[in-house]
Amino acid sequence: MKDYYTLPEVAKLANRVPQTIYLHMKQGKIRGTKKGWYWRFSKEEVHQYLVAIGEVDSYENGQ
Repeated sequence: MKDYYTLPEVAKLANRVPQTIYLHMKQGKIRGTKKGWYWRFSKEEVHQYLVAIGEVDSYENGQ
């Protein structure tokens, strides 16, 4: 995995549309950092998010 992911990359990994990722950000399910015009998500945050929504079995298996 990379160190940081963009919003479209997170959406693709999570099998969701970007609008769903925005919603989950508002709900506090995933945290991102705004860098200029773009959102960035840390590797650890993306991994925890994927585990929480059931896209990977565990934190260790997704690395």
